[in-house]
Amino acid sequence: NRTLSYALIISVSLSIVTSSLVYANANTISLAVLKNTECTPLLQLLCFAIPFVVFKAIINSFFLGKNEPKYQGITQLFEQIIRISSAAFLAYFLVKTTRNARLAVVAVVIGELSATILTTFFYFIDRKRNTISKKNKNSDNNNQSFTIIRNNLSACTYKTVAKAYINDAIPMSVNSFIFALFSSFEAVLLPNVLYAHYDDKTFAMEIFGIVTGIVLP
Repeated sequence: NRTLSYALIISVSLSIVTSSLVYANANTISLAVLKNTECTPLLQLLCFAIPFVVFKAIINSFFLGKNEPKYQGITQLFEQIIRISSAAFLAYFLVKTTRNARLAVVAVVIGELSATILTTFFYFIDRKRNTISKKNKNSDNNNQSFTIIRNNLSACTYKTVAKAYINDAIPMSVNSFIFALFSSFEAVLLPNVLYAHYDDKTFAMEIFGIVTGIVLP
């Protein structure tokens, strides 16, 4: 739980800083990278989803570490259902005059928020279940287990623990970084190539949405 708390504090803090920077420089990013200033409000809306994405990822990693991947699967399914349902609700009931990409981005934010709430709910249920199971154990076995754990911890130095964390963290972080890097290349290069071919920013972004939303999956 202490490791989880540290991970949440560090990651969520960094995500808030990143969201603030992207929000403040959304126009520059849209103009220099995406070559379309119409993406500025979409980037700013997506910034609100970044902390929720990070928070949810940390909790899901916690469950994966406990060999309980079912919570991540349920959360992903719930997120997709909420995202599609909210997009349909906004399109057909609230916004009947102008239906544009902002509806989809708002639906993404709503989906991430809902999934984060569900993931947090699962965490508190798991924490309560563990508390009850600990109380039901025999006190002698608990004392013996705590003694063993305390002796093992006392035998470990900070250097040993840090080395173990680094050995696991570096390959996973590099793998995630490479995956995000190539995904970013795809998101940047495809619109630019389409724009160079069609010479129409709006049509190029429409084709890009069709390609990434239908063809690539």
